Amino acid sequence: GLLDSRHIGRIRVHPQNPDVVYVAAMGHLFGPNDQRGLYRTSDGGESWTQILFVDDEPNVLDGLRRQLRKRFTVDTAVGGEEGLKKVHQDGPFAVVVSDMKMPGMNGAQFLSRVRESDPDSVRMILSGQSELDSAISAINNGNVFRFLTKPCETDDLVSGLETALEQHRLVVAEKELLEKTLFG
Repeated sequence: GLLDSRHIGRIRVHPQNPDVVYVAAMGHLFGPNDQRGLYRTSDGGESWTQILFVDDEPNVLDGLRRQLRKRFTVDTAVGGEEGLKKVHQDGPFAVVVSDMKMPGMNGAQFLSRVRESDPDSVRMILSGQSELDSAISAINNGNVFRFLTKPCETDDLVSGLETALEQHRLVVAEKELLEKTLFG
């Protein structure tokens, strides 16, 4: 959970599903605020799902954060190298969404490396580049769950993210069930 958040500003329980909880964490008031933000859980607080967006355009990332902050716990990284650092330092992320065309490391390469370090994460592409060859490469090499094109309507993006979060929940539940079956 949110072990080091220290100060919680607000907690909301979903009216139809008591397992869905939203928490506004203020973090440490006089120190680093790594856990400041809005968090969402769908299992009563056992885990807090995070979504990472990676793009080479900071303005795009700021827009996505503003657009989605009331619905999801969103973190961002500028470029593939910073994205990999986030995955290693701040992960796990339930969903990782990457732009396709970035300098240094393209989205397919980035998501392939994310898959190696965090195989349970659900990987998506959100890109203005809709070239068929790059889409096939991303899907085959990065095991991409969805390929969305920019500009993407908010409803389509939210729907894709909710479906990806459900896919992540199913992957984790299947893994836990397999572990319980094998190890008792």
